[in-house]
Amino acid sequence: TGYVDDPAFRPVAGATVEVLDGPQAGASAITDASGEFSLNSAISGQTRFQAAKQGYQSSILIFQARCDTEHMRQR
Repeated sequence: TGYVDDPAFRPVAGATVEVLDGPQAGASAITDASGEFSLNSAISGQTRFQAAKQGYQSSILIFQARCDTEHMRQR
C-alpha cells in the first residue's frame, strides 16, 4: 500500500506503479482518486518502484523492507 503525489503534494490519480526488482518484478497497480494504490505481493529486501503517468515525469523510489524479529517476538 502506498500513494503517489505531485511536487505540490497533490494526489495523482491514474498513475501506474510498477515493481522493478525481485520476484514481484512486473507487478503493478493503478492509483485511485486519492493517489493510493495497493499491491497484492509481499515486498521484501530492497525493491525499486516506478510511478508513471502521461503528463508527469516518471519517478523511481527505492524501498528497503526491514523486519526486526526480536521486536516482533516481544509483542
